[in-house]
Amino acid sequence: MERRICKTLQFNLNRVSPIKFAPAFLRAGRACEDPCCTFQSPIQHNLVLYLITLGRLSYDLCQYAPSALTAAAVYLSRATLHIEEDSNTGATTKRGKYWSAKLEHYTGYTLDSLKKPVHLLYEYQLKAEELNVAVFSTYSKTKLNNVSLR
Repeated sequence: MERRICKTLQFNLNRVSPIKFAPAFLRAGRACEDPCCTFQSPIQHNLVLYLITLGRLSYDLCQYAPSALTAAAVYLSRATLHIEEDSNTGATTKRGKYWSAKLEHYTGYTLDSLKKPVHLLYEYQLKAEELNVAVFSTYSKTKLNNVSLR
């Protein structure tokens, strides 16, 4: 019944998936500053997708916007893979070495606003294997760069 009412009123109740934000956020955080550079680390890409998928399984992370979950996954992937900002790109101690002004601009999130979702996602990342989550075994395959084992 509710579905018919919403359809009649032309309400679109779809929610944007966090995965939709991943390409733009990863592009904003790419290591190469040249606009022609299309370098994208497949390991980081797979790690971000793994973290987003883990985050969607956690009830504690449901309270955050999909874009916040993606931004937290990008930050955590950069920290896990030690992708640091170059000192001449303007990274400050306030932002930390894994978050840049460019990422802050394109994601709309400061490092302070991401502390809680990053912490929750990190805790879930550590517990994924012992919780026997199917996502862990999926992303532990060579085809996906064994990102769940990092």
